[in-house]
Amino acid sequence: MSESIVSNYEQWLNLAEMPENKRKILEATIKLYSKQGISNTSTSQIAKEAGLSKALIFKFFTNKHDLTMNLITPVLDHILPVFTSDFFGDLEKNTEVKEIIRYIVFNRYQFLIENKDIVLIFLTEIMVNEELQQKFFSYIDSNNKIMWLKEKPHFLKINEQTTLSSLFLAIASQILMLFVQCTIFNKEMTKQQQNQRLEEIVTLIYNGVKNRKE
Repeated sequence: MSESIVSNYEQWLNLAEMPENKRKILEATIKLYSKQGISNTSTSQIAKEAGLSKALIFKFFTNKHDLTMNLITPVLDHILPVFTSDFFGDLEKNTEVKEIIRYIVFNRYQFLIENKDIVLIFLTEIMVNEELQQKFFSYIDSNNKIMWLKEKPHFLKINEQTTLSSLFLAIASQILMLFVQCTIFNKEMTKQQQNQRLEEIVTLIYNGVKNRKE
């Protein structure tokens, strides 16, 4: 499958090249994990939900841990911006640093909302899964495209000490906090209130990374 950003996890699952039975297993796993939690879900329950035999699960996955990693690892390609031509093409449409930050903040928050179930599974697992933690931080380090930024004239306005790692970690922490408030803590916020909060995040991030000499 192309590395282009897809709008949601379901779309990725539908487009990814894999056997149909494997796809059914992943779909069933998402449904059960999001409904009753990872620790409370057995491979037998997953097999039943998928309408397949338990033995077939182990044809595709070594064990439940392997199944879980196969389920949530693709989130790393989408929960934070993936540096592909498609994504950069959208960024190129904005010529000001603040507008680029705004695009990223709103785009990635929309991804979180559209993928509530898989994102919540990811957040739960990364708290206790060292392998996933290592993959997560390796992903961030490997996607530090600071040289790309420095080649763009409008990014001369960014503090030279700022790296993409620190920029996107700052953005991720802020939008994840809003996401958690609206999902896990069930804080009632209208679409307008969420957008207002996102605009506040944009301003906060921009003021933190802009060049103080400008």
